[in-house]
Amino acid sequence: MITFLAVSLPHISLFLLIALLYILPVVFFIYWMVKMLKNSNENLKLTKEILERLKS
Repeated sequence: MITFLAVSLPHISLFLLIALLYILPVVFFIYWMVKMLKNSNENLKLTKEILERLKS
C-alpha cells in the first residue's frame, strides 16, 4: 500500500499540474470576456444617456 501511494502520488500531481495548465487559461478567458461584456454594457448605457441629454 505504501509503495502504491509512493508511485501514484507523482502521477496524480503531474495530472493536476497539466489539468491546471489547461483549465486556468480557459477560466481566465471566460473571466475576461464577462468583464469586457459588463464594461460594454456600461458604455452602452452611458452612450444612450449622453444621446438623450443631447437630444433634449
